[in-house]
Amino acid sequence: MNIAVFADLHGRLLLAFQLCARWQRETGEHIDLILQAGDLGRSLTRGGWTKLRASMLIGMRRSLAS
Repeated sequence: MNIAVFADLHGRLLLAFQLCARWQRETGEHIDLILQAGDLGRSLTRGGWTKLRASMLIGMRRSLAS
């Protein structure tokens, strides 16, 4: 079982999924589980708390599928 572990992504979810997709391509193996610990979202900005967008989630799924 291959497990990818990330912590304190601070809104860089797409990067984490891209790293997983790259690892899968380069090794020819499949990641079975992705664990995320710590801060998932970004910190407070001038415009308020940033929100995770549905389009980001769709992009992440596509990254993993490739």
